[in-house]
Amino acid sequence: MKIKLIISFLFTYLLLPISSATAGTNTNCISAQNGRSSLSTSTLTLSADLYWNCTDAPMSGGVTYSISEDSSVYCTGPSYATKASTYGKTYAGVVSCAINVVNSGRAGASTSTLRIWSAYDFSTNYITIYHQQIPYKSTPTPLPLPTNNPQPTVPSEPTKQYYPDPVETDLQACTKGEGQPYWICEKAPTWRYVTCMSASKGYLQVYKKKKWTNIKTVSATYKPSSCGEYLPYSLYYYGTQSQTSGTYKYRFYFPEQNKNKMITASIFTVKVLYGGLDMDDD
Repeated sequence: MKIKLIISFLFTYLLLPISSATAGTNTNCISAQNGRSSLSTSTLTLSADLYWNCTDAPMSGGVTYSISEDSSVYCTGPSYATKASTYGKTYAGVVSCAINVVNSGRAGASTSTLRIWSAYDFSTNYITIYHQQIPYKSTPTPLPLPTNNPQPTVPSEPTKQYYPDPVETDLQACTKGEGQPYWICEKAPTWRYVTCMSASKGYLQVYKKKKWTNIKTVSATYKPSSCGEYLPYSLYYYGTQSQTSGTYKYRFYFPEQNKNKMITASIFTVKVLYGGLDMDDD
């Protein structure tokens, strides 16, 4: 009788449905690609494209970003993406981390590891990003000690030597404006600008000869979770500046569209120069 009860219990257990906690759950929901970097006189900026790989649920919060080798870092990135399609993955946006390199303890390093953690499946994704060497801090040359009987010497023209800082050898394109109150630098001629707009369709315009001129049509993505209800469309734009150096004025102009009865224009500046900018520059 006991044997029959045990067999009956095992048979009933095998027929129970799979728990919803394990059914249909993908692993490694987060992945990052296309790592890139830019280095200014004080800040190393690391970026990568983020993708959501899970088909059973969307990405909704619970994602953290960090640099494994550096604790003094400020990272921003997307907190939402629709669930991935059956045959692919969903582009979520760009992860960006800023590291202060002034007197850094990682001087000389040329790689950093971006760490991305997802609370949905408790998975961790790493991407190694190659970048310019973090500069060494400058140390003053000690003065020679005076001698007891100094001898007069004939002054001569000192030999001038210049050792270029590796930070200053690359041409940088930096942007800052109304929707982005901090400088973001890229290796020229590429520049990027991040802001929120009132509609999904608009224009990139340049200011020349005291008037605004359309350059191309641009589009923004509906993301009220990150931009808010007032300006619900997120614009993350990459452009190019053909001139070698100088300061240029642009704006994104978005007219009324459907239910969005508001016009928005985000004015920003592109500065092209050697060595990039400090984040606190005007």
